Amino acid sequence: MFGKITDYTLEGQKLVIRFEEREGVIEAVTDEIINVFSGFETKEHRSKAIEGEKRKKVKALVSRDDAGIVFTTAKLEVHIADGFKVDIYDADGNLLCADYRGKREYTKQVCEEFLKLMDESGRSSWELLQNCYPIKAYTEQKISVALALTDLFLEKLGKGICRIHGGGFAGVIMCVVPEEETENYVSYISEFAGKENVYPMNIRAVGAVHIEK
Repeated sequence: MFGKITDYTLEGQKLVIRFEEREGVIEAVTDEIINVFSGFETKEHRSKAIEGEKRKKVKALVSRDDAGIVFTTAKLEVHIADGFKVDIYDADGNLLCADYRGKREYTKQVCEEFLKLMDESGRSSWELLQNCYPIKAYTEQKISVALALTDLFLEKLGKGICRIHGGGFAGVIMCVVPEEETENYVSYISEFAGKENVYPMNIRAVGAVHIEK
């Protein structure tokens, strides 16, 4: 996707790395905050990962060795290798974050551990955070009712999970059911929500992926 490093340019506290296939950018927002970016569809950087204006003037240094490029601030040392693999160390040389270099393996189904965590997270949102309805309109319980009805359906199956998903008060619920029970669930929940509001979806084996044109 990126290929080997061909060249780089240090522009103040922003490092632009040119690879065989595309460019990557490493920018020091502060001595302790590093932004890693590569534009796949646009060169505009619209990241909202950092709230507020944190940017400070940083003295950034760059060097190159056999392993790749080293980008340094007063607090961090960022190692960039071919393929835009990025490893980050603190000033004492302790590894903080390492890019994955192993072989990707895809599962053909959602594992039980993932479903358990999803279920626990959903119950926390519904029962503890209580963010399925606005406090000023607590009688508006459509999301809560949909979750409760779905719980009854899943309880009979003995498998599957459901949870609040998306915008909370104005959101939807997500239900994971065995494939063979999809039509039965759609028919069941449509009596409450209306079939036009129920969307069967598939989970693909591959997550986010770049498709070459």
